[in-house]
Amino acid sequence: MKYALSLIFIFALGCFYFIHDTYTVTRVIDGDTLVVSRYGKEVPVRLIGIDAPEEGYCYAEEGRQTLERMVGESVTLQMDDAQNAYDAYGRILAYVYADDVLLNREMIKGGYAREYTYIVPYSFQEDFQSVESKAQATLQGGWQACEDWLTRQCGEGMLCSL
Repeated sequence: MKYALSLIFIFALGCFYFIHDTYTVTRVIDGDTLVVSRYGKEVPVRLIGIDAPEEGYCYAEEGRQTLERMVGESVTLQMDDAQNAYDAYGRILAYVYADDVLLNREMIKGGYAREYTYIVPYSFQEDFQSVESKAQATLQGGWQACEDWLTRQCGEGMLCSL
């Protein structure tokens, strides 16, 4: 029992430590996933509340390049108590900040990603939905460049938020 409690404490401490530290970005995978270095190990991070097109889909490369430009060399990660710490693919689920700018929100605002809720609402859901409505109304990014941005169908390598 003491061993189990010790493990829980260490895990909780590790999650807390991970939340507010700055990490070096080693690469950007696409518009909603990046990789950071933690203790010399590469750790994938999925941005909570957004869905960016996967490689090969309309506006995917623009989203990847934009996130790459915005993250710079380092980011701060913040987890959400309403979400799991990791997704089904083993990626950390987090809000990602660079120079105090919430990149999840900026990706939606520029039309590089769409708001995405996976089962359980998250802390910034209403804000992200509002930002998406404005991006759509003003034809930002993919809202203008991609015919299927609003009505795209679920397919391989793609999540659907409609």
